[in-house]
Amino acid sequence: MSVHPPVELDEKLTNLTKKLGPSYLRVSGSWANKVYFDDTGRATEAPDGFQSVLTGERWSEVGRFADGTGNRMVTSFAVGAGTRAPDGSWTPDLAKRFLSYTVENKVPVDAAEFINEPNIQGTAGATYDSAGFARDFATLKALRDEVDPKLELLGPGGMVVGYEVMKPLDDPTTEELLETSADLFDAFSFHSYTGMSDRCSTLPQVPVDRLMDRSVLGVMVENIRMSTELRDRFMPGKKIWLTETATAACGGDQTASKFEGAFAYLEHLGDAARNGVWVHMYNTLVASDYGIIDDRTHMPRPSYFTAYLWKKNMGTKALDVTPSAPGGGEVTDKVSAYGHCKRDTKTGAVAMAITNRDAANAYTVDLGSKKAAAVTMTADSLESDSALFNGKPLDISDSATFKDPAPRTVDGTALELAPRSITFVTLPAAKAKACTTKP
Repeated sequence: MSVHPPVELDEKLTNLTKKLGPSYLRVSGSWANKVYFDDTGRATEAPDGFQSVLTGERWSEVGRFADGTGNRMVTSFAVGAGTRAPDGSWTPDLAKRFLSYTVENKVPVDAAEFINEPNIQGTAGATYDSAGFARDFATLKALRDEVDPKLELLGPGGMVVGYEVMKPLDDPTTEELLETSADLFDAFSFHSYTGMSDRCSTLPQVPVDRLMDRSVLGVMVENIRMSTELRDRFMPGKKIWLTETATAACGGDQTASKFEGAFAYLEHLGDAARNGVWVHMYNTLVASDYGIIDDRTHMPRPSYFTAYLWKKNMGTKALDVTPSAPGGGEVTDKVSAYGHCKRDTKTGAVAMAITNRDAANAYTVDLGSKKAAAVTMTADSLESDSALFNGKPLDISDSATFKDPAPRTVDGTALELAPRSITFVTLPAAKAKACTTKP
């Protein structure tokens, strides 16, 4: 499927992924722009104009994996030189085979982008302008209407990077793509990164020495703001899908696999929810440094537990919360807090996720409700490959199963946040009006 060996969809990966469902599994990326779909089983290597082969058998296997773990899928199409006519226009023949196979074999795909990051033509494998993109997307939409009318088409799917980038990395721009194509999309989609990993050393780098600073973590908010403004101008009322994100593109920064990476994961997720993003898709589940599951051992990394505890506790309705110090007063900017209605309850209960990024100091916060239960993640260092939960390691079996971390009873009006910690806290008696069943 890519330049990397195919991932074995084994028992460990199945067990861990199931705990994150229901979610979306996105099977896409730069490799998808140039992949040849072989539903015959006869291709031994990629034809001219393609870089890799995806067999029908493998695609069905991925579909069964998604279905068996309680998840749905998002994907994209091949658009490189092998799919282009002499005049440069995109031909839909391969996409029709791919989409028809998907429908006939019940691969659970709900949505798709056309091109993975169409504003970066170097990875798209084709040359086009915004008018050419609109022409080709219209061809795709006609194919969708014919083969799978329920498939949601997302776009434009361009990358937004938090620092200035050279022209070839933003050509055509997302704005230019929207000017010609906005009426073709069912929902607005974009990708967001703070910068690049050292694998792409010639491009703007993530400031690895400041990854715990809110000024760096908050780049996500600026990327969302820019994208929301474009959505409002060109596609008012359409939902926003963040279909690919992490701190660093190009395989992820090496800190992403460590305890330090769990902070960025949580704050990006919280910022997306608080700022109106409908779907947040982290890159990746199991690949490279930014995988929340180790791609060699298929065991969970610290960020996995951030994802799991978020999924377990945080509902889909984000709240405007601002913790205060006991007795009033502001809390340090080293603390970030996100509040949601508690998942699967309509009794006014609230769930919160709170980070304390300060290396040396604990802080006490008043969450406005005394009755509370908390699970706090800490580690011996930011470079740790594992985390402690309320001070204890989690017993993870050889098949990657585990019991939920036991919450401790705490006072929500005087909750202490340990240095460099992530705390998930539930407030069952919060009586938040936004979180109660409507009469």
